[in-house]
Amino acid sequence: MMRRPLGKAFRAMYNCYTFYYITMPFTTIRIELETREKLRDLGKKGETYNEIIKRLISALESERKASEAQSFYRPYTRPSDFG
Repeated sequence: MMRRPLGKAFRAMYNCYTFYYITMPFTTIRIELETREKLRDLGKKGETYNEIIKRLISALESERKASEAQSFYRPYTRPSDFG
């Protein structure tokens, strides 16, 4: 059986994926099974642990920025400050 040659678009996509996979550094972290289960519960279908963690970090950073902005303006927004 003769193999069918890959199309140019597929080859380009495969080469980009291979380049990305080879150049991105990875590491292994140890977590408890309970933590892994909680991460899995927080994830969406098909989402990797890396994607779940990145989404959670992004949400935490957004929450911190909003909290900092709120605490910065809080002293000037109380009605009692204006008499």
